[in-house]
Amino acid sequence: MAITTDVALVSATLDVLSDIADATESAFSERLEDPHRPTGCAEAVSPPTTPGRPTYRRALALASRYLTRTLKDRSVALIRADTALEAAWRFAAADFGGNLDLVLVVGTLPAGDRADTWGDDLARVTGAGNAQRPSGRTFPAAMLYVPSADALDGPRIMGRHATRVMPTDPWLLRTELLMAITDHVQNTLLNPLNRGAAAHTSLGAALARTMRQLGPLGWGFHYYTGSMVSSLIEDVEEFAGTTGGQVLRGANECALAAGALARWQLMKQPYLIVVTSAMVDEFKGALANLRDAGAPGLIVCGEADPGQWLPFQGTVHDHEDGRAVLRARGIAHIFMDEPARIASDLEAALGLLRHTEGPVVLLATQRVLEDLATGDRRPDLTATATLPAQLTTAGPALDPASVETVMRLINTDPATLLWQCGDLDAQERKLVVEIAEAAGIALADSLTRPGTVSAFVDGAPVSTYVGPMGIYGFSDVAHRLLHRQGRLRPRGSQVLFFLKSRAAQAMTPLSEAGLNHKVTVVQLTRRADHIAPFTDIPLVCDLEEFLEVVHARLDVAPQVVAARRAAIEEARRSRPVLAEEVPTSPMSPNYFFASLATLLETLIVSRGYRYTGVFDVGRGGAAAVRHLPRTGPGFSGWYGRASMGDAYQALPAITASTDEPVLAFIGDGARAIGPDITEVLVEQAMRGHMRCPNLSIFTLNNGGHSIIGTYQETRRLRPVGRQMGIPNLAAPAGDRDLGRLRVRGRQLWTFDGAELTHGLTARGVVNEYTIPLDHNSTGDGMSLMTTLGWQNSELPALAYRVAQAGAVR
Repeated sequence: MAITTDVALVSATLDVLSDIADATESAFSERLEDPHRPTGCAEAVSPPTTPGRPTYRRALALASRYLTRTLKDRSVALIRADTALEAAWRFAAADFGGNLDLVLVVGTLPAGDRADTWGDDLARVTGAGNAQRPSGRTFPAAMLYVPSADALDGPRIMGRHATRVMPTDPWLLRTELLMAITDHVQNTLLNPLNRGAAAHTSLGAALARTMRQLGPLGWGFHYYTGSMVSSLIEDVEEFAGTTGGQVLRGANECALAAGALARWQLMKQPYLIVVTSAMVDEFKGALANLRDAGAPGLIVCGEADPGQWLPFQGTVHDHEDGRAVLRARGIAHIFMDEPARIASDLEAALGLLRHTEGPVVLLATQRVLEDLATGDRRPDLTATATLPAQLTTAGPALDPASVETVMRLINTDPATLLWQCGDLDAQERKLVVEIAEAAGIALADSLTRPGTVSAFVDGAPVSTYVGPMGIYGFSDVAHRLLHRQGRLRPRGSQVLFFLKSRAAQAMTPLSEAGLNHKVTVVQLTRRADHIAPFTDIPLVCDLEEFLEVVHARLDVAPQVVAARRAAIEEARRSRPVLAEEVPTSPMSPNYFFASLATLLETLIVSRGYRYTGVFDVGRGGAAAVRHLPRTGPGFSGWYGRASMGDAYQALPAITASTDEPVLAFIGDGARAIGPDITEVLVEQAMRGHMRCPNLSIFTLNNGGHSIIGTYQETRRLRPVGRQMGIPNLAAPAGDRDLGRLRVRGRQLWTFDGAELTHGLTARGVVNEYTIPLDHNSTGDGMSLMTTLGWQNSELPALAYRVAQAGAVR
């Protein structure tokens, strides 16, 4: 098949096919039933000749020796067309009598087209070829010729066709075509391993059916390839589109788990992760984060067949048992070593998902991974898997006595109430905001789950939202609400609620002593073993049921609501720290994020702007959570193990899954700890899997691990040392077109509101903003010590007592 108007390529193809026909005593025909001739080819095509160059003569001799004994008396045909559409039509109309064995497609790049789009043209031809070969797929080899190396600039992805520069030497062109044809014959048509090429793996079909049941509203397929799992990946990727799956990539194994975690937190979609043998060890803390988040999914890891002596990359054998590591981490797992048990093993995995939190790991041996399905070539994906009626058990019933106590606190107690919210669904969020507005309850999200409640809902401000509360990045408003003159307010004057939360250390800057003795704590969770030891009023129940009861029984005295709102307003009345108002260059993180917060609020109020925030581990990510107004749930790498780099690595999965702009805040430490994801984003865009209209990555560079530096400066009284240093490199400046992805590189030494407004609202771009920042240990809720800093507009008496104690020492 030749798809070209190039005279030289048509001539060379005719010559090579004629030589092959002569050498193998095969019939050669040129299939061009329509009298129309390809443009420019008419009589200009030279008749077959015998090339005289030594290189071609040697290649022809070697190819003929092989092809004469393997293709003797077969037919060789050439179909020519100007365009791929015409080629597909001619292919479909041609009659091969059911004897189509092999297809090689060659073509030239049409004027104005890009090399990366030619795969779409090839797919049309392949589809037509499949109709000609009902016994199996055509598996064509293909080669695209481009006019010069300039046409190869930009991203290149290994695909189903080769791309080469058109040789100027006609004998070199003939040699290349001859080699491609002979390679294709040996590797495809005459390869005994290809007899089952049209079949699918048993496990691939079973997993697709299982995931359709596990995620009827959608699921994610995350993979990192390896030889052992490559066939399984091909099959699941093919089935994903018809079973509600979305194919997602990552730069490494941690990126797969981080992306799955982000999609579960943001979209509540389960996941299937496939990696090759021994890669289960590479998930590290991300595996525990999936467990802690209760994120349901299956992780398939290749494993060596039993009985092998020290198998390559094996983790389960006579000298090692990786299952012990999974048991130690509390990760459910199944060892799959028998193809006959694939269905029952997957049923068992679904049963485990019902009774455990987080993923189930399937350690699948090579026999299981490569077992081929029998029967029809395409398996029935509508067949149902045996799915548990409910993947999670129902929560315990509300305790009437506890409910009465809580209702007294809400309706009649004049104490300040602060609700910190965990993972809320849409209905829970609606009820929380309505109750808070009616009862004067302060609302806070957290460093680990930013945006569960937020400053804005559908463009309207939430009047009782006081910002995040967490071990780092806590808001000044939340701090002042709970403290007076730098110390916690008296017990009984405030009640802290943790809703749908384990009340982990990362959720609050308060010490356990303060939580035990200075604050009344109410905690609501679905599991009794998650109740914290400092909780005064435990509620083990479903949050929505609790909220419905509270909403129905709300009867708050007006003076109580007024007192609570007055406390919130008092906490808001304070000027920011000085650093937020001083435009140094490099900017302080305080100034940059305060300025960006003002810009975002303007966009939200005036343009209805919505975005998904992504916050990596470090001073920059924590400062972004603290300062920036959010419009809904975001994703934070601080969740669980606070794995630096996870939020950045999760970006490909997030951008493939949301229709909102994505704003990501990545410190230089997080950016440096893992690979650059640009290549993954380019591949994703080239395959049309980039859903978000705009991705803006803010790389926050101050040359070091800032939080560690602050710890050394304020707690150990030591200057920043070499261990904190990170060399900073700015992203390439200017605009780059990388395939279907436009990347805008900008370095901002000062705050540029016009550039950022344009960049954040442009469609179809990735903004790579490099933000050089100065290092300081001022404000931004990095520790309780920062609340005593001299730059605060209101300095509590405690700051002077601390200073006096320091002077005495």
